[in-house]
Formats: sequence, structure tokens, C-alpha cells
Amino acid sequence: LDAASGAYSDGYGRLNTARGVAEALVEDVSHERHVLFVKSGYWLVIDGLSGANEHRFDLLYHAPPDVDMTIAAQNTVRLENSAKSAALQIQVKGTAQLNLSVVRGADTPIQGWWSLNHHHKAPSNTLVAQAEPACRMLFVTLIAVGPDYSLQQTSPTSDGESGWQISGQHGLDLLQVSSKIAAQAGNDKPQFMNNLKLTRSPSNGGANSEELVLFDNVRSSNEM
Repeated sequence: LDAASGAYSDGYGRLNTARGVAEALVEDVSHERHVLFVKSGYWLVIDGLSGANEHRFDLLYHAPPDVDMTIAAQNTVRLENSAKSAALQIQVKGTAQLNLSVVRGADTPIQGWWSLNHHHKAPSNTLVAQAEPACRMLFVTLIAVGPDYSLQQTSPTSDGESGWQISGQHGLDLLQVSSKIAAQAGNDKPQFMNNLKLTRSPSNGGANSEELVLFDNVRSSNEM
């Protein structure tokens, strides 16, 4: 298992390209992301967002211009290159109802473009997972090669606790997420902190599962 995490809380806003500054800056939102590469064949991306006020949170995944995106059932998206020689499956779930759409080459607002350098752009597919307005939101994304993996929420969200089941050729894995709001030293912004625990299925027909505690109130890159 390889894992890494990062956090951002320095504000969000639209960039005024003429002035080179961000306008209408939103400063009350903290974002924490964890990426897990589970070497049986899939990736998990866990995004936790928290604000002092309600916001509409959109999660975006961008693809190169030659990659097709098709939305199927159960918030599953298939990505396939133009030669049909490679494909990925993405499943996006959240602690609130999500609306999934694919945007390509839109101007208002600008979305679904790919740029190799200045003064160049080409339409490309962007997956948009849009949540209802909330103060807190947790997105869990499963990325896998092939259609044989599934992500389901196994326990309802309560007091920041949620459980997620990943099924596939390897068996069943369980991800448990404990989300907390904590004060940040020297800053009055809320700090969104995720404690993660992944319970792996027995491998090679073994009898014992493996329990890994990840990111227990720490923010650092880890390799396990």
C-alpha cells in the first residue's frame, strides 16, 4: 500500500486574468485529500471539505482530449482512449447525494478544456460530481482498471463516521473514515481532519485480515 495526503485552506476564488488576482475569495473552507494505492489493483481518493458556512462543493476529474467519458449506473464512469486499447473505471460516492455530469468545451462557466501551452486550448472531457450545499462534505472515489470493482457505503454517516466497502477480484476491503473538525493553531479557520482505517481481505486464501491505520491526525506522505 502506498499513501499520501495534503491539505489546503488558503481560500478559493475566480481568477481575474487581466489583474492576475482572485476575486470574491472564499476563505472559510478547508480541504484535505488522501490518496491510497492498494496494490491489488485500485486507487482510493478521499476528499474532505469543511466550511463555516454552506457551500456547493464540486469534485472535478479532467481527462486528455482523446479520452471518452461515459456515465453508467451507480455513479460509475468509464474512461477509454480513442484506440479502445486502455480503460479506467471511476466510481464517485459521497456523504450526500451527488449529481454526475460530463462537461466538454463549455464557455459559461469555462470548463472542459485542455491546454498544452499559452494561447492553445482543445476541448476535453471533465467529470463533475456536484453535491448539494452543505457545511461539510466527504467524497470517496474508487479508480480501477476494468469493471470488476465496486464501491458502496456500508454504514450511514453519523458524528463524522462512515464506512465504505470495496469489492473486486481480491475480495472485500473495508475503509472506515472518521472526520473531525479541529482548531488550527494560530488560525481561526476550521480544520478538517480525516482518520482512515483500511481493513484488507485475507490474501492468497489466508484466514486473517490485515488492518491498517492511516493518517491518524497527521499530514505527511507515507509509504507502507
